[in-house]
Order: sequence, then C-alpha cells, then structure tokens
Amino acid sequence: MLRLLKQMKAKQWIMALLCVALILGQIYFDLRLPDYMSDLTVQIKTPGSTVSDVLHTGLEMLACTLISAVMAILCGYLNAQVAAGFSYHIRESVFQKVADFGQKEMLEFSVPSLINRTTNDITQIQMFVAMGMQTMIKAPVMAVWAVIKIVNKSWTLSVITAGFVVALLALMLIGGMKPMMLLNKSFGDPVVQMMFFIFVFCATISHYGLSKFISLWFITRKFVAGRPWVFTYTFLGSIFILGGLTSASPAAIIGWSILYGVCEVCGFKKGDGYPTMMVFGIVFAAQVGMSLIPFKQAALTVFSAYETMSGVGIDYAKYMLIALLICAVCSLLFIIMGKYIFRPDMSKLVHLDVSKLDKDGSLVLSRVQKVILAFLFLLVILLLAPNFMPKDFFLTRFLKGIGNTGIVILLVTVMAAIKVEGKALLNFKVMVDSGVTWGIVLLLAFVQPLSGAMAKPESGITPFLMMALDPIISGGTPLTFALFLGLAATLLTQVMNNGAVGVALMPIIYSYCQAANVSPELPLIMVVMGVHFAFLTPAASASAALLHGNEWSDSKAIWKTAPAVILMSYLVTAAITIIVGKAIF
Repeated sequence: MLRLLKQMKAKQWIMALLCVALILGQIYFDLRLPDYMSDLTVQIKTPGSTVSDVLHTGLEMLACTLISAVMAILCGYLNAQVAAGFSYHIRESVFQKVADFGQKEMLEFSVPSLINRTTNDITQIQMFVAMGMQTMIKAPVMAVWAVIKIVNKSWTLSVITAGFVVALLALMLIGGMKPMMLLNKSFGDPVVQMMFFIFVFCATISHYGLSKFISLWFITRKFVAGRPWVFTYTFLGSIFILGGLTSASPAAIIGWSILYGVCEVCGFKKGDGYPTMMVFGIVFAAQVGMSLIPFKQAALTVFSAYETMSGVGIDYAKYMLIALLICAVCSLLFIIMGKYIFRPDMSKLVHLDVSKLDKDGSLVLSRVQKVILAFLFLLVILLLAPNFMPKDFFLTRFLKGIGNTGIVILLVTVMAAIKVEGKALLNFKVMVDSGVTWGIVLLLAFVQPLSGAMAKPESGITPFLMMALDPIISGGTPLTFALFLGLAATLLTQVMNNGAVGVALMPIIYSYCQAANVSPELPLIMVVMGVHFAFLTPAASASAALLHGNEWSDSKAIWKTAPAVILMSYLVTAAITIIVGKAIF
C-alpha cells in the first residue's frame, strides 16, 4: 500500500493534508459540545440565570455543531477528490502496464482476471482511501483527545482506571485469565450491569423533575413554618434523601437552587452567615446522603469488591438502617454546630412564606411523575423485601433468583415498555446519554475480576498484607481494626476517588477477617461511610469541587469548618456502628 501511495500527486497530498486539518477541527468542535451541554444544565438549574444567558450558550453550541458539519462536508468532498484522483492514476498505470504486455505475459493472465484488477480491485483501493482517512485519523485522535479532557476533569479517577486496565491486561497476558473470561467477569458481572441500569433509573427521576419535588415537599410542611432551625434540619434531611436517590452533585445543585430562592424571599445576601453555612451544609448532606443507598455508586463498588473476594454479601436492609441513623444524627449535630458555633442570623427565616419557593409548580405532580414516583417506591421495596419475607415464600424465591440486578433491569424494562400520554415512560437512549457515569461503570468493571484474583491464595496478596499490617493491628481487637480502617478511608478520600479508596482497602479487610475469623460488617460499614465524607478539598469529590467554586461559599470558612464536620461525622459513624452494628450483625 505504501508503494501505491507514492503514486499520489502533489495536488492530492495537499488536499489530504487539508482533510487532516478539517478532521482535527471536527474533533475539537465535537468535544466542545459536552462542555456547552454542562454549562446549559448549570444555567437552567441556577436561579437568576436569564434567557439571554441560556440563549447565548445555546447559540454557541449551535455554531459549534454547524461548523463541525461544514467541516465534515468539506472533508468528505476533498476526501472523495483524493480517492478519485488516486484511483485514476492507479487505473491509468495498470492499463498502461497491461497494454505493454507481450504474448507470454498475456497467456499468464486470463481476460476476466485483468478486467477485475482494473475495475473492482482499484475500486476497493479507492474506498479504502476514502473511508480510511476518517477511520485511521479521526478515531485514534478523538480517543486520545477525549482521554486528555477526562484527565483534566478527574485525574484521580483516570489514573486509577488506567491502573486497573494495566492490571487486567497483565492478568490476561500472564495466563491468569483468558480474554472471554475477563469480559464475563468484568462487563458481564451482574453488579456492573446493575450499576448501569441504576444510573438509567436515577436519570429518569431527575429527568421528570422529581428531585426538586422531594426537596420542596419536605421544607414546605406546616410544622416547619416559623421555626428556622426545624426548617433548616428538614431542608438538610431532604438533601440527604436526594443525595441517596440521585448523587451528590445534582443533589447539591438542586439544594442550592432552593437555597437561592430562600435567600431571595428572606433578603439574605452573599456573605451573610446563613447562606454561607447552608452552601456548605447542602454539599455535606448530599455527599453523606449518597451512603444511604447501598446498591449504587461508591457503596456498591466497595460492597461488590468485597463480595467478589469473599463470596459473602452484606445485608442491605441492616446497612441502610445504620446509614439512615448516621445521616439523621449527623444532620442534627450540624444544626447544633450551626446554632452554637456558626450562629448565623435566623430572624429573617421566622416569617418565611414557603409557598413562594415553588415558583414553577414543582409540588404539583403530573400523571407521569406520579407513575415514576410509584416505580421508585417499588424499586426500594423489591430490593429490600427478600430480607423481611419468609424464605420459602414464592416471591422471596423469585426475587432472590433474579437478584438485585434482575429487579432493576425488570423495572427499567417495564418503564421503557409503558406509554403514558402517548410517550414511553422511560426513553432508554436519552437516559443512557444523560445519566450514565461511564467512569464509575468502567471502574467497577475493572475492579470485579481483580478482586477475585487478589483473593486467591496463589496471588500471595493476603499473606503479604497481613505481614505488613501486623505492626499496626497486632494485639488490637476487631473493633479497633474497624475504627482504624474507617479513619484511613476518611483521610484518604479527601485527596482520592471515593470508590477507589474503598476498593483499595477491601483486600485488607478480607485478609484480616479471614485470619482473625471475624465478621466483616463493621469495618465494611466504617469504610463505606468514611469514603462519603469527601468535601475538604476540590479533589475529594465532584460536589466538593462545586463547593469550592461556588460564588456564595467562603474558601477560608470551608477550610476552617470542614475538618470539624468531618471529625464529627467520623465520631458519629463510629458510635452508631459500634452500638447498633454490634447489636444487629
């Protein structure tokens, strides 16, 4: 092929270089679109944003799309010209070569063979040149460029994911796992599939505006009227629940939008004590609230890693009880800290008219929203029901047979099949595009096969870890071990990815529990809760990055307040885990 490319003329080389430049331009503008989409989402959800702001960003997005389309058309035209000119010269050269054949050469080739070479074979080369430039140049450049953008957004997750990829490739190359087995144990793992469909389900909740409804419903109850601290506690409680149902970042953004409405009604300004306290408090509630649901995101990643290692799972219902108690007490203690330490001016909240907070009618549920809300309750009930129903009951056997993954897939499938008001209740493609956090899915897919491999005796990891930990935990009790692991998780998560920290600690828990013959529930809970206290530094979590960049927040106040809140959260987790955990496990 390289010898054939030498047949290209100078004009064709120039057009080929122009094609390369246009392809790079397409990649640039295509990768700019997600940034504009993110800006639009923030602007729409941020109170005070004007139509002109949204329109300006939308027009820029449209301009990027049009420029990319024009470049694609020009690139296609030049590509076709290069391929046609190239094939013309090749066909001319082949014809001249055949015309110069003597009788001996003509006898060696049949007429159909020569016709085929001058027509079909050259046409195939032409198609290769026309399509190959797009494939061989655009695809790898876009892949590398996209990875660089991802690294800039979350370098810790990117580095960790890359490390897991290298580890899996090494595992495959040394013969520890065949390629098909690797795929089955990673992307074919039920937990990975469950994570994917959970993202789709949560995206549906946000899509229909139920997230804001949940928050507003709590803070508009009559019992909070004229009681500022009760209102604040209820507000934070709603964000805890919202963080559990969705994730920390959207919960924080929705909470802030409601807070801005409160500030507007009450007359609070930037820099005032109450909004400064609550901007931080909302992120705290959203981040810790993610721990409520054990079958999604960081909690699921950690629990599944241990389950893969040991073959033993944790009782989700008991975990949720402990997590709910921790969230309730943490929220209460934050209120106490606010009342006696932060001491903001609460007088403006006494006469707050909560009816003014629902400006867009979010509290009035449509028929579609009611159906989605019913499916949400049904999902939670079906996931927890097997822990409470009799073991021999046919429904218990069915739910345990299909597992948590089957339950989620079943409900998502039903929602996609149901039509309400002439439209599908769940548009699968739209929800996948808008709701699936692929970084977390990939991380979990890479973790699953590695967790099992690390737990095998032949890996030598368990004896090594026990030898390394012996100076630290020798002579200590299982309770001391659990507290130590929880503290380690709490500290590490301030500068590292939450799920990765939890996964990294799973071999330690497995090794210790195997050697000491003790139950793993307490250290598991301490680690899972600890990785959710991630709001000290911008690198701790996405919601922490949003907090440090929020114009209503005070960076100095964050650095002063966050350590005390983190310590308080850790102590609450330790106390409840010790008291309640030891009683129910």
